Amino acid sequence: MKIHGTAEGASLSKKDFGVAFAKASIPAQTLCQGQTTDSNQGFDELSYKQITGCTAGNTLVSCSVDFYNLDDASLKFGAYSDNGSNVPDQLLAYGEVTNQTISNTYTTLTMTFSTIINPVPADGIVWVAIMSNKQGTSKMRATTVGGTIYTSSAYDAQAGGGDYSNYANNLYTTAPFQAYGGNSYRMCVTA
Repeated sequence: MKIHGTAEGASLSKKDFGVAFAKASIPAQTLCQGQTTDSNQGFDELSYKQITGCTAGNTLVSCSVDFYNLDDASLKFGAYSDNGSNVPDQLLAYGEVTNQTISNTYTTLTMTFSTIINPVPADGIVWVAIMSNKQGTSKMRATTVGGTIYTSSAYDAQAGGGDYSNYANNLYTTAPFQAYGGNSYRMCVTA
């Protein structure tokens, strides 16, 4: 059998097969959680949404959030790992956008991570995090759900933690977590 790139009868080395049999890169995919209903809720705190099924080891690229209203807001966004008990844990990637304005219309804002610390963890779970520097004017697409469970959302509104007034100090390396929320926000991650 003749393998292209070798002389007739020549022996092969690992170098000859390096390109042909190298581990294939899995293309980035976007996974979303949350409803696409036409309802919205304000948020004044660090809010999270759990995304499952991400490809372990893939590089985090961006996150997307469905907003309804932003009034010249700055937003910090990030991706956190899961602690094994459905709670956001360690910061994986983050970024910030400024001067965002959306006026009473559902708009998906995709934000590219500027700093990537770690790839998607082995369990394939990523918590998308978003925080606004404004109080009372930022709204996301949300469905109100009965009860507060981790599949809807999570948040931290504690002063000195995830409250909007602590915007300058966020996002923390270890996720501040207060409780699960009653709103199911629409968020996505691309990895």
